Amino acid sequence: DHRQLNQRLEKQLAELEEARRQVEASGRKLALFAERAPIAVLELEPDGTVTEVNHAAEILFGYAAVELVGGHAKKLVRPEFHGEFDGLWQQLVTWRESMAGLKIRNPRRDGIDLICEWTVTPLVNFQNQVIAVIAQGRDVTAQLEAERMKKEFTSTLSHELRTPLTSIIGSLELINSGVVGK
Repeated sequence: DHRQLNQRLEKQLAELEEARRQVEASGRKLALFAERAPIAVLELEPDGTVTEVNHAAEILFGYAAVELVGGHAKKLVRPEFHGEFDGLWQQLVTWRESMAGLKIRNPRRDGIDLICEWTVTPLVNFQNQVIAVIAQGRDVTAQLEAERMKKEFTSTLSHELRTPLTSIIGSLELINSGVVGK
């Protein structure tokens, strides 16, 4: 009877050890993915404290990881937008749902503003408590500027073409109506 219990216990211990190895391997893969990702990845506590940043985030914002880790995420938000940030953060932690496409004006260390598009995902445990938040951001400043310039160019082109086309259309209407003869 003890032998069967010992065998079952040994089998369960082996299964637990295998599960532990798989969890560790998954953790290493995720850590490697975050570190090598070409976009900024930040891990945050539910209160907004930064716990991890990847190399892309260091490059994007101009801060070393040690300067961001332990500080609040608001360091990466202009002070005039802290109120809006607090509201979005509270909503994220309360609803426990991901937010995507958030465009936030982020200051770099050198004072230059970037507009970053963020996807923010709360990590929730089995008790439905937020245990961490993963924020992934990319600089869309150049993209938005290109879109603005494209709209401006299209508007200018449309305006510049309207005047000569109006004259041409008027002349063609006169010709078609027979006012100037055959």
